Amino acid sequence: MQTVVNIVTMLGIIIPVYNPRSLDNTLAWLRRHCGVPHRICVVEHYRHIRPEQRDDVDHVRVKREHPWPERGTGSRLGMEHFMTVPEIKVVTELDEDCSQDLSDIDDCYNSILQDSHVIIKSRRLLHSRQDRPAVRQLVTNMLGGITQRIMHSDIRDWSHTHRYYPVRMLETVEWPAESLHTHMWNTRLLINMHRAGMAIRERSAVVSDHNASSINCLHLPRYLWEYARAVGR
Repeated sequence: MQTVVNIVTMLGIIIPVYNPRSLDNTLAWLRRHCGVPHRICVVEHYRHIRPEQRDDVDHVRVKREHPWPERGTGSRLGMEHFMTVPEIKVVTELDEDCSQDLSDIDDCYNSILQDSHVIIKSRRLLHSRQDRPAVRQLVTNMLGGITQRIMHSDIRDWSHTHRYYPVRMLETVEWPAESLHTHMWNTRLLINMHRAGMAIRERSAVVSDHNASSINCLHLPRYLWEYARAVGR
């Protein structure tokens, strides 16, 4: 008689970390409020001193090579890690300072299990709210609008990294070049999914930027250069 093994499906949560001082609050929130089976992967970008080990999360460590936040690198490494874990069926990504509203994290996970699609927590929908510097909102709206026109799509927010991905879509879509280090890697990933005809839906987002110093005007030329590469092919 054949033995049937039931594998519990889980949500994989990626948290790229540059400044771990606010990470503990995010982990505490997830322990209290995330009601679905989940596993956390902290992708730690370090300069000189390797961060402390936390026993209750998975760790991926990468030495930081550039002055700008290498968000795309963190996303890619976290996804690669979770794609080796059979129980992980959906992957999402959070900021280390929990700047996103996570009140619907369980609903997003269950929605994808029932009907496979990508969910974008969009900052550009009618009922979305942002507590962010005006310059950052302007750049988000400007690049989102340009990308929307280039792609001839109804998708409005192409750069917000707070998304939910079915693992099977990550397994089949073409991944962006590793030379895209910033969150423009995530923009290109979404473009590839859109061009492949994958189902993508947006939900309104509430964002409070507690860590505005992680991105500054000195990094803007790098972002614009990577943006041109992300949408240019």
